[in-house]
Amino acid sequence: MILLTIGLLVFLAGHLVTARRQLRARLIANYGENAYKGVYSLIAFIGLALVVIGFVRYRSAGYIPVWAPPGWTRHVALTLMPFSFLAIAAAYAPRGRIAGVLKHPFLVGIKIWEIGRAHV
Repeated sequence: MILLTIGLLVFLAGHLVTARRQLRARLIANYGENAYKGVYSLIAFIGLALVVIGFVRYRSAGYIPVWAPPGWTRHVALTLMPFSFLAIAAAYAPRGRIAGVLKHPFLVGIKIWEIGRAHV
């Protein structure tokens, strides 16, 4: 599990450099675009390899329950699902009141679904 976590951190840390545009531009200016891409690819590959190896070791060790939600939260999920479906359907319907109020109905529907899914 530790190897999986380290792999995720390495992979995400490498990708955070891309999100920081000024840092990325400075690295490209200092080392060149090809060197930047090579090091970036190497870091991403190492992170991905650690994730895969860590996941294989996790699976071979057996299931490790990280969190078990309480039983009553199933009702929360079942209550939220119709609202999620309604919001997602409003995203593809002609512009109406629901889409006007929600601004991004598909995104709202996915968020509601995820909140409900987290409690199952």
